[in-house]
Amino acid sequence: MLDSIENSKLRSAIIVASVAVIIFGSLVALSSESVMAASLAMSSDSITTDDGDIDGVTVDASGEITWDGADQQPGQTDVKLQVADDDGDDWSTIAEESEDLSGLAGTYSFSFSDVDLTDDSSWSESDFVSDNDGSTKETELSFRLKVVSQGDINGDGNNPDISRSNTASTTLTVVNEESSTGFGASGDIEGEGVDRDPEDNEQEGDD
Repeated sequence: MLDSIENSKLRSAIIVASVAVIIFGSLVALSSESVMAASLAMSSDSITTDDGDIDGVTVDASGEITWDGADQQPGQTDVKLQVADDDGDDWSTIAEESEDLSGLAGTYSFSFSDVDLTDDSSWSESDFVSDNDGSTKETELSFRLKVVSQGDINGDGNNPDISRSNTASTTLTVVNEESSTGFGASGDIEGEGVDRDPEDNEQEGDD
């Protein structure tokens, strides 16, 4: 009796690739110059699917912005996570939050969770597809953090003040799993018969 048949092409699941963004607060100031800045670091991801397709790309980001020596309080401040398009010429904001920040020095922590990269950018799921069976496709993504503060924190007459983090890149790898078919079976054999006992067939002769 055949008790297991496996075909990797018949498996189906929702496959969502995840790209983690780690943003570290970074204070970069001269004694006479105010600053609001953050540095950006990325971690890459690799995913294997049956047909090389994915159903989405999500981004998680968290970190801290630091400022010191400001001429004015930051006031209303927008923190924007941005991704570059595939040719690197344009940037799209894929997540943002706003906060009214006070004080001439301070820190602000923020967090973005499960941001769909394809919602508000030029990227789509098809850009990451690995078409051929057994093939691998690597796609480089570039991110940056943009901070827009309504206060003239640098005292240079710019209102709002706009700060941008460094650009950080990551690679999303999609592997199209090579197809395979396996078969497995098990069974038992059992013989049948009668084993008679001599005592069951006792015979007596004539006297």
